[in-house]
Amino acid sequence: CVFGLNMKHLFRHDVLCISNLVFWNLFILFYNPSCFADSDNGILWWLVVDTTDNFSSTSFMENFESSMGTSSRIVSLAGKKCSKNSIQRSITKIRNSFSERDRLIFLFRGQITTPNANNQIHFVLRDDDLISGQNINRWLQEVDSTVLLDCITQNSNLGAFYANRQQLGQSAIVSVLSGSTGMNSSVGLIVGLKALFDDPSIADIDDNRQLTISEIYETLLSRSFHSGVFVPTGDLEKVLFKLPAMVKISGSPTEVSVMMNGTKVGQTELRLTDKLDQMAHFVELHKSG
Repeated sequence: CVFGLNMKHLFRHDVLCISNLVFWNLFILFYNPSCFADSDNGILWWLVVDTTDNFSSTSFMENFESSMGTSSRIVSLAGKKCSKNSIQRSITKIRNSFSERDRLIFLFRGQITTPNANNQIHFVLRDDDLISGQNINRWLQEVDSTVLLDCITQNSNLGAFYANRQQLGQSAIVSVLSGSTGMNSSVGLIVGLKALFDDPSIADIDDNRQLTISEIYETLLSRSFHSGVFVPTGDLEKVLFKLPAMVKISGSPTEVSVMMNGTKVGQTELRLTDKLDQMAHFVELHKSG
């Protein structure tokens, strides 16, 4: 038996195709077709503030864009550029270029504290200058933002950060480890995210090609990548990353051969993610008998 499908029709109308042919029950699902339309998705902005000396934002972003199959705009502040004024100016510039569909990820890597029994999280910048989470939230107003904290603290009571649960941005993932003056490059949120970028589909629990704060948190938590404070806050169902579009062919009978323009590309259950916009115009499903 042979079943044929015009893939251009599938892409154009963004549909779920179900075939019932000679007792076949085959499902052809097209996940996250909006990946093909960057203008519909808006721009993903990153503001990376790194007060450490052992993190390469360039390689991190290259890894991210390669695994997610998307491009983004990054503003990076490191070393002496990590001042209160430079952070505020950078957020203001991003806000001035922001559109309705744009999103911002604010990644801070460095030291945080809660000074003088203050319940507010404060970011420690160069020259021990402090900036409060309240200030960050004020600058992020009216911006679709997620805050990622990959931090150490000299505070002896890590439990204070659990009790705090101060919401930063519309959603956040907070990672805090005990430390003195330097970050350990082998642990922390960045390490977890890098591992996630190697195979982002492992966090796609509901298989919809979108990773929410909750899915990322649960995946990293299950890997127990450190023993400090690790908590999500805010809107946990907020989509943080969108994975490349995928065509999934499954159903019964099993082990159905999938052909594209006469060339076999695999058997069901089959997932296709590479160059879907250049995919063959016609797909055939073959099963003997």
